[in-house]
Amino acid sequence: MLTRLLGVWNANRGDLPEATGLSTHRRKALTVLLADCDSDVEKATELLTDAVKEVAADKFWMDKKFGLDTLLPKVLGKAEAFRSRQTVKAPKVTIAFPDFGIGQFVLYRRERYAIEAITDRHIDLWDEENGSARIFINSDDIRAIRPLEVRA
Repeated sequence: MLTRLLGVWNANRGDLPEATGLSTHRRKALTVLLADCDSDVEKATELLTDAVKEVAADKFWMDKKFGLDTLLPKVLGKAEAFRSRQTVKAPKVTIAFPDFGIGQFVLYRRERYAIEAITDRHIDLWDEENGSARIFINSDDIRAIRPLEVRA
C-alpha cells in the first residue's frame, strides 16, 4: 500500500523529481499519512493525489525542484488548498452553519475572536492577542466556530 502512495506522486508530479524508492524517512512519513486517514488507503490516496496536483502546478515548487519528501509533512494543507480552488469553480454548495454577523464574538480553537469580515468564500476573525484567522466556508473549520453571544 505504501508503494501505491509512492505511485500517486509519480503519476501526478508533472516535472517535479521522481520518487524512486521507499527510504526509512519516506516510509515513516507515508505511514503517518495513513494514520491521519484512519488507515483508509483510499482516503490517503485521494488526499495525496490532490496535494500532488496542487504542488505540481506551483511555479515555486517547480523552480525549487521540491520532491515527495518535502510534500509529505504538508499533504493535508496542500490538498485543502487544491480542493478549495476546485470548489470555487464548482457550483456553489451551501453548508448549514449559524448566522454570524460582523463584530460578533465567537470561539474558535479555544480562543475568543471577533468576526471582522464575512464574504461568500470565507469569514475573517480577529483578536488582539491571537491576531487574525481566515476560515473558508467550504472547509471543515467552519463547523469549529461557536457563537459566544447572540446579537440583538
